Amino acid sequence: MIWKIGLTLILSACFWWGGKRWHNARRFIMPIILSIFCAWGRAWWLFPAICVPMAGMLTLGYGDKSPLRRIFGDGWGRGVWGLLVALAASLGLFIGGFLPIYWFIGYLALNFTLENALKKLPQDIGDPLIGLGFASLVFLI
Repeated sequence: MIWKIGLTLILSACFWWGGKRWHNARRFIMPIILSIFCAWGRAWWLFPAICVPMAGMLTLGYGDKSPLRRIFGDGWGRGVWGLLVALAASLGLFIGGFLPIYWFIGYLALNFTLENALKKLPQDIGDPLIGLGFASLVFLI
């Protein structure tokens, strides 16, 4: 349990660092770390099934140039982005039978809500909390 807490803190730091300075920490390092954890001891195919789609959704973004923001606006666009990232991270686990339906739906709802609800907080507070939302997947499987 302690190592899972440490892992979630590392993933949260990657999300924060990716928003603050080096976007690759959020877009690529975080999905790789999460994918290694999820695939370890479960199924080898989970690594690309989690890493590649999650990195793609994180690269899509939610800022001014994002198609999600143009379609849904700032609030809903961020929520939809959080939902898509969570879906990309957890769909392989759900399909593989490693994530029960109630945890899958809860995980999607949590990340849809966090991205929109915390957008007004300073980035140094909001980003680590949003990162913890995505990282909470390690406790669900």
